Amino acid sequence: MARYRGARIEDPAFGLLVDSFRGVRDTHGVTQKLQILLDDEELAEIRRVAELQRLTVAERVRRALRTARQHSPAGDPRRKLSVVREAAQGAYPVGDLPSMLTEIESGYVRDDLDAAPGSGE
Repeated sequence: MARYRGARIEDPAFGLLVDSFRGVRDTHGVTQKLQILLDDEELAEIRRVAELQRLTVAERVRRALRTARQHSPAGDPRRKLSVVREAAQGAYPVGDLPSMLTEIESGYVRDDLDAAPGSGE
């Protein structure tokens, strides 16, 4: 990027403010630098994918890390197992199946009537 005296570029999508006097600041908070050591083949593959997506290597890695974080399990797995085991005990109040199905079906019929032409929905 060409640097001009006093030039400022803002990119709200990435939360960046580039000021030719001060460098890059993150407008959403403090950023940290992360150094990752990769072998040549891994880095070449990441560069190739980033280029195909028209991204910098840094942005491609950030997106991959965000995706991994979103797909990792949240919370304590022991707590989750405890909740699943308790639910499997089946010690919760329930109605008998035929009456529950009747109630469900009557709800569907009511919803259909409410959404009839001229009903305002």
